[in-house]
Amino acid sequence: MRVCESLDILEKVDNALGRDRDLIKGYITALQFENPSATHHQVMAALQRFLEESCDAETQLKVRKVFAEEEAAYELGLDEQIMAIASALINDDLLYIKILQTLQLNHQQNLPWDTVLNKIQSLVTEHNPTVWPSLKDFLDRFHSQGPTYQLDPSEMNDDVYAAYCEQFLDDPEEADQNLLEQKFNNISLGSTV
Repeated sequence: MRVCESLDILEKVDNALGRDRDLIKGYITALQFENPSATHHQVMAALQRFLEESCDAETQLKVRKVFAEEEAAYELGLDEQIMAIASALINDDLLYIKILQTLQLNHQQNLPWDTVLNKIQSLVTEHNPTVWPSLKDFLDRFHSQGPTYQLDPSEMNDDVYAAYCEQFLDDPEEADQNLLEQKFNNISLGSTV
């Protein structure tokens, strides 16, 4: 059961580890599949040791991002597309992880939306204040529409849309095609006379 539940996240972690066979082997060993009585705490401690001993800081951050997204998906019902858009808007993995954790805190403690938004604004202002206007707009629309919220790609600027395509689409050519379609979406080739 633990193996089956871990397959989706295993693929994401494999990508975060750069598909390095030795690193993925270390990750799988840390999961302690061979020990059916391993507790969640024991597995998390083993994963922490693995990350600290085997991975550089950048790789650790990528894996932590995967874990944060899995928790947010489970706890908040966020889908991959919403998280890819948020990640592209924020464009800073550490800040993104902190924002996901703040959103989860809202869910766990049932904090008022204004309180959560103020906490997120403080985080963003401290790390990268230039993203706040677009992130606030995204969060407000997401909050009012819930997990089914879909951001129209035409609402994203080119940099955010390119980052979104890079994260969300597996095929770089598909990402390039989507970016071109988005750029030319509002152009009419017909006569306006």
